[in-house]
Amino acid sequence: VLFENIVISEEEIEEKLKNYYGFDIPVTIRSKEEIEKIKNHPLFKKENVYILFLKNKISNEQICLLKEIVKDEFEIIENKTILINLSKTFHKSKYNNSFFEGKLHMSSTLRKSNTVEKISFKI
Repeated sequence: VLFENIVISEEEIEEKLKNYYGFDIPVTIRSKEEIEKIKNHPLFKKENVYILFLKNKISNEQICLLKEIVKDEFEIIENKTILINLSKTFHKSKYNNSFFEGKLHMSSTLRKSNTVEKISFKI
C-alpha cells in the first residue's frame, strides 16, 4: 500500500487489520527516501536481487550472525533492510523470507528488485 502522508503508525494499522480480519498482519512502512536509497545502492543493479524489508532494526549481533551464515552477496541498509544478490534462482535458494525470519526472530517481507523499482515510480 502506498501512502502520500503517514498519519498513522505501523502498530495502529496492524491493530485495525487484526480487528477487521481477525488475525495478525505485520506492517512495514518505508519512506520515499528509504526506497530511493535502496534503489540507488550498487547491489540493487545486479541481476538476481531481492529486498527484505524487516519489521524492526537488527542488532550488531544479528548482523554478525548473518555475515557468518549467508554465503550470497548481501548488504544491510540502516539495519532494517537487506539487499541480497542470490547466487541461485529464488526457488532453489535457501535464503528466503522464512530463512531470515527464523534467524532474526522478526517478521519481514521480501520483494524482487523489479517490484521495488515499480513501487518507486508510484511514489
